Amino acid sequence: MKRAAVAALLVLATVGTAAAQPALTAPTAPPGYVMVPQDVEQKSEGAATMWAIGATAIGYLSLAASGRDDNAALGFLGTAGVLVGPSAGHIYAGENGHALRMSLLRTGALTAFAIGLLRVAVTPLDDCISTCNERDREWREYQRNGELLMLAGAATFVTSTIYDIIDASRAARRFNDKQKARAWQLAPSMARDAGGGVAPAFVVSGRW
Repeated sequence: MKRAAVAALLVLATVGTAAAQPALTAPTAPPGYVMVPQDVEQKSEGAATMWAIGATAIGYLSLAASGRDDNAALGFLGTAGVLVGPSAGHIYAGENGHALRMSLLRTGALTAFAIGLLRVAVTPLDDCISTCNERDREWREYQRNGELLMLAGAATFVTSTIYDIIDASRAARRFNDKQKARAWQLAPSMARDAGGGVAPAFVVSGRW
């Protein structure tokens, strides 16, 4: 009985204290300082660039080795490296859509180059090209189109490769900026209670 009575008195005292304490009003605007949560992932700009350079270099080295050893597996790895490798930094930074688009662009550029090369390299089966003016003009135009395809394909391939390697560090920076945009703010402030008094408080805000 004594224990029950003591417990009842403690409960009543707690309830009375809670009822007597006035509620706090909304805190005032904080002076504010930004604190990034500990679990926010950050990407290294240097690592993104190294991924792009390293994967591309492995691709070309694998192609060279496949030609020397007549190894189809190395040839497949090398082709994948030169097409996808320059976008490895973007994959590391989470920009998979960019990597897919640029890899497809390089694939199309390499295909255009190969078609143009075939047009330039192939010769007619008959000797009419040396005697027939009309056929001669058609063949020369056919070869000029091949040269343009080679030029456009090579320029697109080289430009997209260099761009992806240079942009790899910026991709990591874009990722980090997005992560920082989700940071929350924890700032000290003061709030007035219902009785007109002032009490310390903290304000948490941010974007998610």
